[in-house]
Amino acid sequence: MTVTDVIGTAEVLGRPTPAAGWLRSVAQSRVRYLVAAMTVYFAVVGGLLVYSDFLPYVTDNNESFSMYFHARNLMQFGLRSTAGLADEANSSAPAAHPYVYTHGGNFPRIPVLALMFLGISTVEQQITILALLVGGAG
Repeated sequence: MTVTDVIGTAEVLGRPTPAAGWLRSVAQSRVRYLVAAMTVYFAVVGGLLVYSDFLPYVTDNNESFSMYFHARNLMQFGLRSTAGLADEANSSAPAAHPYVYTHGGNFPRIPVLALMFLGISTVEQQITILALLVGGAG
């Protein structure tokens, strides 16, 4: 049931009841709060990105580069070479692969791999896009 369904049931014979006006004001205030929260988020994240030259060191920036190398190695050497685990080697020489990383999850390299397939290949660009898309969705 949506807000408009509830508002519709709060009208009797085409005349709004007091509940209809209250529900409309609640829906409008929620939209205002959402817009305000998104504005603050994008301002803070945008400021942080600009201030740090698009390489923010917030909690663990080495993860950004690990994801980059994991995705690059997956793109270059394929999934079979590591049996689906992350390849931590930062050399492009085939002899260095695979250097399997077993401590963390493998999912973070998938969005970076998708960005690489789209031609977005620098860590700065990837951080910016993922911060705006994933953070904005959150």
